[in-house]
Amino acid sequence: SVPATRMDAEKRLVYEDRVQIARLYLTWPTVGENSDDQYALDVLSDVLSRSRISRLTKALVYDKQSAASVGSFQGTNEGAGEFTVDVTGNQTLAWKGSGAGAEAAR
Repeated sequence: SVPATRMDAEKRLVYEDRVQIARLYLTWPTVGENSDDQYALDVLSDVLSRSRISRLTKALVYDKQSAASVGSFQGTNEGAGEFTVDVTGNQTLAWKGSGAGAEAAR
């Protein structure tokens, strides 16, 4: 059995390149496949981004129009997992000041 992971501080990795469309990934450590919490995280993923009326999709793609698409998923491995939200930018809008990161992190 692998002990639970604890992050005492926020960690950020920023990679920048000249691309036509920016993409933002937010990832948090979560539970492994032996935890029943993985099912709640699957439901959370559906609530955030499964359909056009999901919370993040509606807010970022349709209401604010600051993203072209939003996705989220729970990746469960044997000992640990990760929950990821990815936001693909809209070509016509700049990321700075669009609120995409703040909305996704909420």
